[in-house]
Amino acid sequence: MNTIEFGGERLAAPPPVAETLRAFWRHKYLLVTIIAFITGLTVFAAYQIPPRYTSSARILINSETRPGTEPLGVSDARSLLSGASGSRVSIYSEIEVMRSDRLIEKVVAALNLAEDAEFNPALQPGMFSSLRDMSPVKWLIETLSPLKTDYSDAERAQRETKRIIDSVRKRMVIRPPGLANVVVIQFETKAAAKSARMANAFVDIYSEDRLARAADQAAKTSLWLDSRIAELEGKLRVSERKVAEFVAARRLDDNGTSPIIDRRVTELGQRLSAVKSQLAEKQVRLRQLRNISASGKGLDSTAEVQNSQAIQRLRVQETNLVRRAAELDTRFGEKHPTMINLRAEIENVRNEIAAEQKRIIGAMANEVRIAAEAVRSVKEQLDAVDLERASSNEDRVEFLQMRREALSNRKLYELFVSRAKEVEQTSSLKRNPVELISPAKAPTHPSAPRKPIIIAFGFFISIGFGLVLVLTLERLDGGFRSVTQVERVMREPTLGIVPRIRGAEGRRNVHDIVFTDAHSPYVEAIRSLRTSLLVSNPDAPPKVVLVASSQSGDGKTSLAISLARLSAIAAIEGRVLLIDGDLRKPSVGSRIGVPPHKGLLELFSGEATLDEVIVTDSKSGLHVLPANIGTPNPPELLNSTHMRDLLAKLRSSYEMIIIDSPALDAVSDARVLAHYADTTVFVVRWEGTKQHAAIDAMKQLTTAGARVSGVVLQQVNIKKSASYGYREAIA
Repeated sequence: MNTIEFGGERLAAPPPVAETLRAFWRHKYLLVTIIAFITGLTVFAAYQIPPRYTSSARILINSETRPGTEPLGVSDARSLLSGASGSRVSIYSEIEVMRSDRLIEKVVAALNLAEDAEFNPALQPGMFSSLRDMSPVKWLIETLSPLKTDYSDAERAQRETKRIIDSVRKRMVIRPPGLANVVVIQFETKAAAKSARMANAFVDIYSEDRLARAADQAAKTSLWLDSRIAELEGKLRVSERKVAEFVAARRLDDNGTSPIIDRRVTELGQRLSAVKSQLAEKQVRLRQLRNISASGKGLDSTAEVQNSQAIQRLRVQETNLVRRAAELDTRFGEKHPTMINLRAEIENVRNEIAAEQKRIIGAMANEVRIAAEAVRSVKEQLDAVDLERASSNEDRVEFLQMRREALSNRKLYELFVSRAKEVEQTSSLKRNPVELISPAKAPTHPSAPRKPIIIAFGFFISIGFGLVLVLTLERLDGGFRSVTQVERVMREPTLGIVPRIRGAEGRRNVHDIVFTDAHSPYVEAIRSLRTSLLVSNPDAPPKVVLVASSQSGDGKTSLAISLARLSAIAAIEGRVLLIDGDLRKPSVGSRIGVPPHKGLLELFSGEATLDEVIVTDSKSGLHVLPANIGTPNPPELLNSTHMRDLLAKLRSSYEMIIIDSPALDAVSDARVLAHYADTTVFVVRWEGTKQHAAIDAMKQLTTAGARVSGVVLQQVNIKKSASYGYREAIA
């Protein structure tokens, strides 16, 4: 189990793969036992299930659905009229017919399945059938049952038939078609021959039923078509008669238009174009005449003046007068009366020419007005005809609507007549729409139970159950088993691994091994621990060392005594002191054979001196400051000024001071002592200390300000740990 930091707290996280695999390896015998047991039960159950046999019959449902061979409803009538052939919908509808109670009841009656105990639940012996038939039990069932129990004979027979039908349906499988319209019908029974017989009988019954339904529906379809044809024929006659009467009344042609109005529109259009052209031409000539007249150049070059006989006559007269005036001018002179008269006559002629020209312009303007009036008149006539044509268009719209209705009635009538002829022809063929491709045959091997699959399923279930059980046990266990696990969970370095001493006597006097076997793995582990503490800070090695644990029984006191004795033996200068900090259940003195007479309470009260309180271990020369049982208010005593002054005094007298503290899960004394220590050694017991308890205890120490050097994994079973896959060397 790993840990993660969340909100300042250390929480458990899922274990890594290696730890999980080691957990499975530790419980390998349990895992193998569970797999063998559950798999064996699965094998036994698989061979106890009676075999069942499945037979299959394959039928082809013809994809061509002819009119008159299918039930005719609203949607079927639409399909009939559109000429659509049999779709997937009709095939799936037939599959639902196969599953119907009506068809299965025919199979039950044909094969007399009511007398077959496999399909009739009433004939199957029950485990509690005899008990259920007893009068008190029967009365109790009838009393407590919320449903009706007093059925009549007919109702009881109907309920029994329903149960038989449901039992047959459960053993019947109808597989829908794939790419081809082939339906597979399967029956599963306890006897191979029975399954084949039921499948073939079902196919025969379904084929006969479908033929009967097809014949019945063909007759109904024919009657329906005849009635619809007669109705459509009447509608067709009425609609065509209305079209003919409307055309005659409105004088319309075959397209619904009036030819007289169209002809008048054409004529007026042509006439309007002509008068507009004339008007434009006259307006141009008038504009030219006026421009020439205004410019003073004379109108002699214009066609109107040249074509005017009066102007031509006056021009001739003017010419003659001018010639005569020229002849007489040399004879009489300008002031002669004759000359004056001639000039007056010439002026009069010219005035008449000018007047005639003005008259021509006026005549042209009059022609323009007449042409404009002609254009207006033609437009009025054309507008009147357009009104008549608009009325004719409304008649055409009504005509087209009536004609569409008549054409629609005719097409529908012709379609029904065509389909009626097809129905009449196809209904006489008596063609079976169901074709048996392959009849059912008695199988040679049972289809169920599939023993390999059942056994494999049981095997995998047993593996899953075993793995879950192992993980559950590991989660409930939650102990430490390796250095890697300790460092990952505690987030502290491992100072050493202390092996377990075999035998109850050896475990009680484990601290004496320092003298009896100085080269044992246990002593080497304690020596490695002492070295780790000394080198943790070479410039200022810790002098006051607190030994703490999360719970009692972790071997904390034995480790403290062994470490203190080994340090006392190895001390070159100064002395080593072991303080029993467990004032509630002190045990240091009794374990090393120096029972205390006076303790910290007598020292602080002045009843005894320091020399009187401290005792010496004769075997190692270790000084011990024991504690007496029944010390009142241990936290106040340990957190007092006397305790701080005492430790300050002892620091100058001893090379190393080791304090054995009570378990953190019981009291808070260890957190008080952590203030005085230079470093703290945290002890966890292999497979004994719970990880969550160790994490909580470490959190208490760090919250109290303790300086933790690391963790010691205590009482490790070296052989068992190696078999689990942990290969950490003993430090």
